[in-house]
Amino acid sequence: NYMQRGLFEEHKLVWTLMLAMRMQTAAKVLPAAATSVLLRGGAALDLASERQKPLAWLPDAVWLNVLQLSRAMPAFKELPEMINRNDLLWRHWFDDDAPETQKVPDYEERINTFDRLMLV
Repeated sequence: NYMQRGLFEEHKLVWTLMLAMRMQTAAKVLPAAATSVLLRGGAALDLASERQKPLAWLPDAVWLNVLQLSRAMPAFKELPEMINRNDLLWRHWFDDDAPETQKVPDYEERINTFDRLMLV
């Protein structure tokens, strides 16, 4: 209760999300790697030392996030190759105003809600 009073209103939701993720990680419901990728993404990667992005439409920061997600979560191991292979489908999904409501190319049938959040 004291923690809630000390936070600014706009930070309460983020703090609650982080607390819930910590509890799920401790209970082994959520992999620690997933939490790390969600909070940090590919920000720790250096674009110059990573493989070159294959598609010009994909922003550099997004490419680094794709690489980190493919390394940290087994479900997305082939994500960079899938994006390259199905360029038009992924670009359409990426450019959509609400990608979270669209079918995820190559992954729709095999991901859960949290995996979808990771992609978005």
